[in-house]
Amino acid sequence: MSGYCAYTTTVKRCYRLAWRLVSILATACCLIHTQTTFATLRGTIRDTSDAAIPKAVASLRNVATGAVRTIRPDAAGAYSFFDLPPSTYEMTVTAPNFASHHRTGIELTVGSEAVVNYTLSPSPVQSTIDVRAELAGLDLESAALSGVEGVGSLRELPLNGRDWTQLALLQPGVSAIRTQNSLNGSSSNRGSRGFGSEVSIGGGRPTQNNYFLDGISLNDYTNGVPGSALGLALGTDAIQEFSVLTNNYSASYGGASGGVVNALSRSGGNAVHGDVYEFLRNDRLDARNFFDGQKPPFRRNQFGAAAGGPIQRDKTFFFVNYEGLRQALTNTSIATVPSAAARAGDLSTGNIAISPAIVPYLVLWPLPNGPLLGSGDTGQYIFTAKSPAGEDFGVVRGDGLISAKDSLALSGSTDRGQTGSPDGLNSIFVDNRLWRNSAFLSETHIFNPQVVNAFRAGVNRVSAQSLFTSPGNNPAASDSSLGISRFRA
Repeated sequence: MSGYCAYTTTVKRCYRLAWRLVSILATACCLIHTQTTFATLRGTIRDTSDAAIPKAVASLRNVATGAVRTIRPDAAGAYSFFDLPPSTYEMTVTAPNFASHHRTGIELTVGSEAVVNYTLSPSPVQSTIDVRAELAGLDLESAALSGVEGVGSLRELPLNGRDWTQLALLQPGVSAIRTQNSLNGSSSNRGSRGFGSEVSIGGGRPTQNNYFLDGISLNDYTNGVPGSALGLALGTDAIQEFSVLTNNYSASYGGASGGVVNALSRSGGNAVHGDVYEFLRNDRLDARNFFDGQKPPFRRNQFGAAAGGPIQRDKTFFFVNYEGLRQALTNTSIATVPSAAARAGDLSTGNIAISPAIVPYLVLWPLPNGPLLGSGDTGQYIFTAKSPAGEDFGVVRGDGLISAKDSLALSGSTDRGQTGSPDGLNSIFVDNRLWRNSAFLSETHIFNPQVVNAFRAGVNRVSAQSLFTSPGNNPAASDSSLGISRFRA
């Protein structure tokens, strides 16, 4: 009996020890990863003699959602608000027998660490300060080299294709990789290297960067820039803001040896907001290409709508966004092909016999319809062909204040795109398709003003299909007896 009791006691002790270890590890993980998306506000509250004020209270209110956090400074007068959603805040500091301070316009950006210090005077008069006009009162603590692109840049700057990742180029140390597909079509295929708009941050390779959205990595199947088959990352209206960290960022940003692009999705608030838009491009706005006979037709329609607002004021909020793109692009291409005389064996250097094994494959090469080149053995084959493309992007997000100590956020997005273009001889049609789905869940619990736990989970799944061929302008290219079909993806 005593042995059984001793065994039970040992098991209970081991269980308690294991549970404490798991709790410590979970807390450590949360402390490591919460800084990637949320913001931090800290500072001191002291009197005019630089002494701490007993019984001081600091209240921070999110202007967009109305959520309020209250904290008391420690014995040294220091206060800290952790895991704050990036937004505009207003803060009120009160203490018995001291004048209260009310500050507005406290802008906290994604991943930022800001400092606002207060000095209270023994007076019953309340003061109101706009922090945006008091630049000395708001300092960044982080040593990271970074820059933030906010709502103004995302909504107002012109973007060809409305790819929000291209705005990273506004930051110093970020440059574009020029040898990649363009939205207007390119003969090169980048399915094996990803379709997103590649950038180099601080001289690093594009695959050394990491793209975060709400703390979840968005890198594609090649560990590259998130993007659709069109080479775009749609959803500009679904991004609240993002920061580009080029150097000296903390260990909380994992999976990158280059730079970090850290984005925050847009959420609803107490104010109803929304927009409907369409962007149009066509050949009437373009000049004729040097190689074009007549200017080929071109149509691109990019349209969408976004809306956000409260479901229950000060409690639950929603945000939805849809964006679509339809493009009909026609390009002029020039290929070098054998002349009619060369196909018959009549070369400029003399006549040769054409092998009977080669004759069936000559139908894969069109005859020149342009000028002959050099000695006349080859000529130009000039053709215009359509390259249709389409993409659909959608996102839904919900935020809720469960209680004064708990908040919940969840979202899901989908992005499906497809492009098609002829090969170099206008014989077959080559398709690229990509389907990307992502979702995230975040729950923040305030144990006390000094301990805040943030739990996040997410998934990012990308399905890509590159060089999927289909019948084109030349029926012979679909003849399986010629061995072409074995190249089908």
